[in-house]
Amino acid sequence: MKFSQDLTASGYAIHGYSEGEIVVALPASEADRENRGRKHLTHSFVITHEVLLEDWPPERLEELEVEHFEQVAALEPEVVIFGTGPSLRFPRPEISAVFAERGVGLEVMDSRAACRTYNILAAEGRRVAAALLIP
Repeated sequence: MKFSQDLTASGYAIHGYSEGEIVVALPASEADRENRGRKHLTHSFVITHEVLLEDWPPERLEELEVEHFEQVAALEPEVVIFGTGPSLRFPRPEISAVFAERGVGLEVMDSRAACRTYNILAAEGRRVAAALLIP
């Protein structure tokens, strides 16, 4: 039998995805009866195991600027999962270069896949950040 540490009790995880809303499971230190340990987000955000940056400014890919990805890079992840909403679309090269210059991996995918990938990498103990657009 294989045992592994459950990281969801000590950090942020993604609990559910639907178009226009992502449900984040809160760490035990933030959970209470009122929110039942979950936060329903309807605007773009950035998540790591330790940090939840709500109200990340871009709502659409066309609004994404270098400084938005610099906010994510400041969290010092080893890999960034960028969820572009309901369909896969790529940011302009000069924007994604923020991570290449720092040696940080960037994976671009639709937000549903990004949510799953974030949870897998976070559960493995990786320093992962997910930047998720919710149009």
